[in-house]
Amino acid sequence: MSRQDWLRRLTPLMGLMCIGLMPGLGRADIIFTQSSVETTTNIGSFVIGPDGSAIGQELGGNGSGLLRVTTNSALDIQGQGQAFLIAANPFTTVTITPADGVDGFSIVEFNPQFGNPKNQGGGSAGTFMLTAAYYQNGLLLSSGPLAFDLTKGENRVAAVATDGEVITKLTFETLGETSVGTLRQFRVSIAEGASGGPTFGEGDSGGPVPNPEPSTIVMALTGLIPIGLAGLRRVRRRPVVA
Repeated sequence: MSRQDWLRRLTPLMGLMCIGLMPGLGRADIIFTQSSVETTTNIGSFVIGPDGSAIGQELGGNGSGLLRVTTNSALDIQGQGQAFLIAANPFTTVTITPADGVDGFSIVEFNPQFGNPKNQGGGSAGTFMLTAAYYQNGLLLSSGPLAFDLTKGENRVAAVATDGEVITKLTFETLGETSVGTLRQFRVSIAEGASGGPTFGEGDSGGPVPNPEPSTIVMALTGLIPIGLAGLRRVRRRPVVA
């Protein structure tokens, strides 16, 4: 059989292998949206922890912390009800993680704004990126980054799990001269059955594994075709010993 005949026979098989792998590896199950979504819990107050991070507590709850907000600038707490955080100096990085005792979220939503009540000129408009780390089926993965516009007024954004993932970290980073003065309207939904998953620092890399794109899988598998053909040629040409 000629090389061309083998290639014609192998190509459909490789395509089927790619299709079979894509749902588990290539699909991004965390959706980022620049709009409000339905959540179960509003963060009504914050307390500043010893490390300078802000611990968000449920509105009307028992005072236990649900999420932790860490930024690259000192934080100040403002208001109750729909509590918000302002920066001593406009900040460019925000990290949202579960508080102690909380495994993770199915939804994380908040509203970054480039002004703040103490200094309406704080921060500047531009672009920011969102990246989510999550675990699914015992694997710690990542989704994003995805770019959004930071404009004057409302900039509510959310990371939403669509297939049982547990969000363990949401990172907000600005680009260029963009900076943020205020963080408002934190809302979350606690992931159901969020137990027994890995945490940061476990495993060989100590961090999330990027979710491969379908095109990457296709290229990797397609590259195996010439190797298989070369092996077939060697087998066919090997002399037969009587």
